[in-house]
Amino acid sequence: HNTALHPARYTTEMMLRIKANLVAAGQKRMWQALYQQAPTPDDGLFFTKEMFSFFSTRPMRRGSQIFQAWDFAITEQQQSDYTVGITIEQDHLDNLYVLDVRRFKTGDGDMIIDNILDYYEEFSKDGEAVDLLGFEDGQIWKSLASFFTRRCEDRHLFPSFEIMKPQTDKLVRAQPLRGRMQAGKVHFDKNAPYYDTLRAEMLRFPAGKHD
Repeated sequence: HNTALHPARYTTEMMLRIKANLVAAGQKRMWQALYQQAPTPDDGLFFTKEMFSFFSTRPMRRGSQIFQAWDFAITEQQQSDYTVGITIEQDHLDNLYVLDVRRFKTGDGDMIIDNILDYYEEFSKDGEAVDLLGFEDGQIWKSLASFFTRRCEDRHLFPSFEIMKPQTDKLVRAQPLRGRMQAGKVHFDKNAPYYDTLRAEMLRFPAGKHD
């Protein structure tokens, strides 16, 4: 406590000076997240506790749209990032409902593609299909794209999808979500098994290990 983790690089005096400056500027949470090995802050740096709204029953499928988006990671290392898929329903009043989140680690691109298609099928029922899939553009998607097309043909599944090319950093890209949450237009299921992990990652953002 009150000692530098790496004094050869940053002395204790230097770190205490940074802490004092951040606290004086009203940025104590920034100190906690960036310099205290990223614990979950009491509130949040970008997303805060009061921004989380909840639902108990999802809206009717008729008149709403369902979207699934994927953020890829191919890894053999346990400490590395997750491949994450999320399912969101948008109702006619432009409210968003987080229906589900899937996360796993794998070094197998084939497994990722089959998970994407299994997930699509799971939420495409009773003659209704997921309206749109979103994939973040990058080297991983480029390595998966041809196999995705082939597996769609093998399984006779042809979801509509969009390749999302990041144009700015994650903070800028997260601003519209932050605004929607501030307006009470994003709703979560606080009893879902993934909710506590999702909430913790959002409260740590952008300083957390997984984002």
